[in-house]
Amino acid sequence: MKRRLKELRSVVSNIVISVIARSRKATTKQSPDLKTRSRSFSHKRLLGRAKALLAMTLILAFIFSSESLLAQKKKKNKSNDKATIDTINALNARHELQLPIKKFWDEALRISQKSHRPVLAFNVDYADANSIKVRDNLLRNAEVMIYLSKNFELAVNDFSVDPPPTVGFDSLRNLGMRLDGLEKGYNIVSRPTAIILNSDGSEIERIPNLETYSGEQFIKALKEFLAGKNTVQTLRKEYWDDPKNLDKHKLYLDRLMERFDYDSIVFHYSLLSTNPNYGQTPSVMKEAAAAYAYLRFKQEGNVDVLKQWIFSLDKHNDSTLILAGLQDLLEYYQGRKKIDSIIVSYDRILKFTGVRDHGLLNNFAWDLSNFSTQYDSALSLVNEALLKDPKNPNYYDTKSFIDYGRKDYDAAIVDAKFALKYGQEDKQYFKERVEFYEKEKKRILIEGANPSPSKE
Repeated sequence: MKRRLKELRSVVSNIVISVIARSRKATTKQSPDLKTRSRSFSHKRLLGRAKALLAMTLILAFIFSSESLLAQKKKKNKSNDKATIDTINALNARHELQLPIKKFWDEALRISQKSHRPVLAFNVDYADANSIKVRDNLLRNAEVMIYLSKNFELAVNDFSVDPPPTVGFDSLRNLGMRLDGLEKGYNIVSRPTAIILNSDGSEIERIPNLETYSGEQFIKALKEFLAGKNTVQTLRKEYWDDPKNLDKHKLYLDRLMERFDYDSIVFHYSLLSTNPNYGQTPSVMKEAAAAYAYLRFKQEGNVDVLKQWIFSLDKHNDSTLILAGLQDLLEYYQGRKKIDSIIVSYDRILKFTGVRDHGLLNNFAWDLSNFSTQYDSALSLVNEALLKDPKNPNYYDTKSFIDYGRKDYDAAIVDAKFALKYGQEDKQYFKERVEFYEKEKKRILIEGANPSPSKE
């Protein structure tokens, strides 16, 4: 290929030299002016041809060189693939290939005490899509298989299948303790996660969200951790050596979030939000305060912390944050059916916005009729909503439900039919509501009684 390319370059070069030489020798018996113009035109024309030929040379050179490089790359890949296969076969022949992984983590730990190699345990659930992705992609990567088999004692805790034969006749209780020993003992909060342990059982580092790693990224991370780089201990030390460095603080906090080291995360957000002596700007302190409040609210159900944060905000500059916080409190109380707190939350939202939003009024009416027997108040709210949006099928659906709660079955049927009339979507749902109320009315007439309505 190189020889052909050299010959091609030589031929084109000779052509270019010949063309230029011809242009220089072009003489005629024309008048001097005509001869000059003719020579100039000839030069331009021949020079254009020369440039075109040079451009063609470069294109062909690129094509041939690309083909050559591609051929070399394919040859190299084939060579690498063969070497990888040979390595896997050699490991397998020596019974050193540890995949597919079969050992429990505690068994691998015992072996580690003799081999002095760290344990790499996979905490997975092979009924889960993310764990399946790790098994079928990451752990079947040839380079990963070789690296893991050479450098670790491998173990797997799979919560989706029956235990391997090595468990023997362990009782179910003992088996449960073995399975939980890794996840609960090391406070692993997500699957799939890989955790690296020393022979004495102390943790080196862990890698959550394994499904996001390529083979190359996984091996790189493991090498760094084994070299003592980028571990949570290293990041912690780097931060506390320079506690006013926000970049180092962020790296450390991000790692804590990955591991979900809850107590440490809460501590650092509290530190950033309340103590201005760690290099943070007011905006960083504000963001940290929001993170701290929502973390404790979501994880602990601590509504007081969220309320304190909401009330600390500026009504004009932080109106969006305040409204979002009030709505989050409302959803929290709705989920727990705390009607008194629900009412307070709606009142606060309406007062803060200063607007009697008809959608919010309808939701308020629905919650009152769902979580209490305050039907008169609910009816007043939904009627107000209908005055602002008189053809809204959802509002009529709410009103029919309130009518039913008030045992006004005729009104319930009428309002349900309005919902069906105006409802362009969910026609089937609104039709079923009409049928339900009609059925309930017939049942009451047949029984000759007036029982409490059943909510459906």
